[in-house]
Amino acid sequence: MYISGHTFTDIDFGTEGWAYREYEGCRFINCQTPGQSLAGIQFTDCVWRHCDVSNCGLQQTALRNVHFDHCKLMGLQFDDCNPFLWSVSFAHSMLALASFRGMKMKKTVFNTCILTEADFTGTDLSGAVFLQSDLSGAVFDQTNLEGADLREAFHFSISPAQNRLKKTRFAADNLRGLLAHLDIRIE
Repeated sequence: MYISGHTFTDIDFGTEGWAYREYEGCRFINCQTPGQSLAGIQFTDCVWRHCDVSNCGLQQTALRNVHFDHCKLMGLQFDDCNPFLWSVSFAHSMLALASFRGMKMKKTVFNTCILTEADFTGTDLSGAVFLQSDLSGAVFDQTNLEGADLREAFHFSISPAQNRLKKTRFAADNLRGLLAHLDIRIE
């Protein structure tokens, strides 16, 4: 079942369920998917605005050129998604406790997002951009941040010894996040 170019507004998919397996060029506005399984569903060139997609199952979900704007995406295991042509961007969204473990996320944009306790272990974030994004408690371990832009990111803690940081951009006033693991005092 396939649908293209449709706008879904104020739909509670917890009640109505998912009628289609493939959504292309669709817009989801003020939709709710409380803890629903999106397993195996394909979203291509779709936009989600003001939606709550928290705690949904994403086993083999395809997200291909999908943009989330003002969405609540808490606790999502993005690493369960189908990696083929996976491409997402986020603006003004809540991604607390999200997992991106081992994902290839080159040039992904996080614009004004809350990424508290997100897991980026083994993730390829080369060229990624974090604009005004809160990375409190986010895990960066064996993460590729080469060429990434963290000048506007805040509350991060990234060990240069445990991550790839070649040509990564930081603002002078947020260097504390690179030194926190050393247990030194910066005054």
